[in-house]
Amino acid sequence: MDGLCDETPSLIPLRLFNDLAMVVTIACIGQAAENAQRVYGVPASFLIAKYITDHGYPHAPIKAEDDERFPAERTFLQEAERLATDIHLSAALELAANPIAYAQRLWELGFGDDMLLFDIAARIADCDLRDCDRRYDGAGENPSCVSIDEAASILSETPERVRSLIEAGELLATQMDVVVHSLRHYEQRRLWRTIRNRHRSRQRGSDPETETDAVTPPGKLLSFASSK
Repeated sequence: MDGLCDETPSLIPLRLFNDLAMVVTIACIGQAAENAQRVYGVPASFLIAKYITDHGYPHAPIKAEDDERFPAERTFLQEAERLATDIHLSAALELAANPIAYAQRLWELGFGDDMLLFDIAARIADCDLRDCDRRYDGAGENPSCVSIDEAASILSETPERVRSLIEAGELLATQMDVVVHSLRHYEQRRLWRTIRNRHRSRQRGSDPETETDAVTPPGKLLSFASSK
């Protein structure tokens, strides 16, 4: 595994290589990010995405016998403490159950620039990093499936729209129910597309408020840790 992320092997497709690099990354720093979430409530997915944006992919997994426990553990704890205790940035924690919404709120509060938000949101959505938050975000208290009507209410969509999303593969369903896990991922992708469209609008110099995602409108943000 050493040096895995130094260069892309020519025989491995880039997407597959990036997925493998993310697996190695989670093996290296996932537990440290989860621990920071447990202590301070900052989403592990956000910490992982920001770490990769700032430092790139790690080069080797942690060894249990290492004395230094990998610098990321201290880095995550320090980062999470700052975000959770800062008098301004701590307000974003009310959105911690939705990591991309959390990242966007931090950006609105003056944390980082537009490009940082773009990169973090992209990594959370593309790699489904939201799954890294499940141990400490309370999501385990929610039902595993909901009806199509309940899913429509959660997403602020019509039941017909939910059925079309199921047919398109954007939502998973078992018989007549929608899998809540897929609702979480869909919501993250939907918010990510909104951020991406706004970012592209600014690059073109157009008004981001006049451009919407024709496929999946922004709708309301979800907080599955509190919804039943």
